[in-house]
Amino acid sequence: MKKEHLILAVIISAGIAGVAGFVAGTLLTRTDREKVKQQIEIIQKAADEKIQASNQLLNKAADNLNKSTIKLNESTDYILSLKKDVERWKDISKEGAEENDALTEKNENLQKFISNNSTDNIPGKFSFKNVQISRIDDMTVTVVGEVTNNYTRTYQNASFSVSLYDNKDQLLNVDSFQIGRIEKGQMKPFKVEFYRIFTRVSYCKFSIDSIYP
Repeated sequence: MKKEHLILAVIISAGIAGVAGFVAGTLLTRTDREKVKQQIEIIQKAADEKIQASNQLLNKAADNLNKSTIKLNESTDYILSLKKDVERWKDISKEGAEENDALTEKNENLQKFISNNSTDNIPGKFSFKNVQISRIDDMTVTVVGEVTNNYTRTYQNASFSVSLYDNKDQLLNVDSFQIGRIEKGQMKPFKVEFYRIFTRVSYCKFSIDSIYP
């Protein structure tokens, strides 16, 4: 068969198929076309509903994820807050322990002071009350208080020594002060300044140097 005849046969076959399709389309009745249209609409509606349902599920999943993220952030913030509280209570406990140690040391020093300054150990029955040891600066310490004549007579003059000690009962320094006329039962204030005292003072002791009737 010649090439021209083959091409002609193909063109004729294609034309026949196109005509057959056109005839089949035109053969559908109006009712059939409406049914096809309804079926297409049903399929389209079902597809739209599925898409809408899928979108709703996706939105719900996104909301749940957001809520979970928010709860996770809240939990993280709460944990951090608890951690801060724990650190704060640790600091408070540490400060409380330090204050307790300081109070314990003060109480021990007070007991030492009371023991070392009992009026029974001072000739002439002089007693010392309201004694305070204060550091003025890095080098200066003062001792102030009140001395009372518990003896049965008046003294024209009395001289006392004050000894400073550290928390290891080591003597740091000794100084003296004088009180003028002090009648029996009378109380007088005193003040002594110590210089070049670099160590922390824990307590002091009193002793009588001399008394003059």
